[in-house]
Amino acid sequence: MVTGPVIACTTHSFGVVPLAAAFRIIRALEIEAVDLVAATYPEQLDPYVLATRPDAEAERIGNLAADAGVTLSGCFVGFKERLSSPDPADCGRRLELFGAVACFCQRCRIAHLQVGIGRAEPGMTDQQQFAAIVENVRAIKKEVAAVGGVELLVEAQRGAAIHTPAELARLLEEIPDLRINHDPGQFACQGFDQATYERFYQRTAHIHMRQARPGALQTELEQGTVDFARVIAGLQATGFDGVYATEYVHFAWAPDCATVDVVTETVRMRDLIRAELAAAGGGRDRRRSSSGGS
Repeated sequence: MVTGPVIACTTHSFGVVPLAAAFRIIRALEIEAVDLVAATYPEQLDPYVLATRPDAEAERIGNLAADAGVTLSGCFVGFKERLSSPDPADCGRRLELFGAVACFCQRCRIAHLQVGIGRAEPGMTDQQQFAAIVENVRAIKKEVAAVGGVELLVEAQRGAAIHTPAELARLLEEIPDLRINHDPGQFACQGFDQATYERFYQRTAHIHMRQARPGALQTELEQGTVDFARVIAGLQATGFDGVYATEYVHFAWAPDCATVDVVTETVRMRDLIRAELAAAGGGRDRRRSSSGGS
C-alpha cells in the first residue's frame, strides 16, 4: 500500500501507448508511483474489463507494474453509468461495477478508487439532481468500503453535475465522511479563485497536479493561474499524506488539452512538487521505493 505524501503520474498522460509502455515512460521520468486511469478514452485501459475480470487484471497489471519498477497509487474509472443518473437500471449496474473494481484495487493494494460525477441529467430540477447524486454516492461508497482497504473518492469536474466549489461543498456537507480527489485545474479553468477551493484540503486524499487558467483546463506551468507552491503548503499544513499525481494529457479532440508538451510539463511539475515537499519537510523520494502492484 502506497503511503505518502508521494509523487505519481497518471497513465493517461501517455495514453497513446500500451499500458506497459506508459509504466516504463513514467519510470524513466523518475516517477515511481502510478495512477491508473481506466476510461472509455483513451482505450489504454478499459474500466469494464477491470470490472469483468478483477482478479486476472490485478495479476496482469500488477506484473506489468513490477516489471517496470513502479507502484500503483490510485485508480480512476470512467463508466458510462454516471453517478448523476437516477435510472434504477444504472443504479444496480453501478453497484456491480464499483464493487468489482474495488476488488481489483484491493488485489493491487490501491487505496483510492476515484470517479467523477458525470454530466447533469436533462429534465431534472437542481434539487432532484442533487438528491440523486447524494443517494448514488452513498450507495457506491458503501459498496466500495465493504470490500476493505479501498476508499471511494469523488472529483468535481468542469461540465459535470458537480463542478463548482459551492456544489462540491454542499455534497461534502451532505456526506460528512466522503473525501475527494482534488483537481485545482477543474476550478481554475472555470475562473474560480484559488481561495474558493482551499477549504477542501481537509477532505482531500488525492490530488491531480496540472496547471490551468480561465478557459483552459491545461496550460504550461508559467501560463496558468494556480499557485501550486501555495497548494502544496496548504495541503501539508493539514497533514496530507496522500498522492500528488501529475496529469498532463494530449487529447487531439480537446483544444485546451492538445498543445502542451506532456513530458516537459510533467517533469516541471514533478520538480516543483519535490522542491515544495522538501521545503515543507514532508517529501518522500520514492526513487528507491519497493515496486509492484499486487
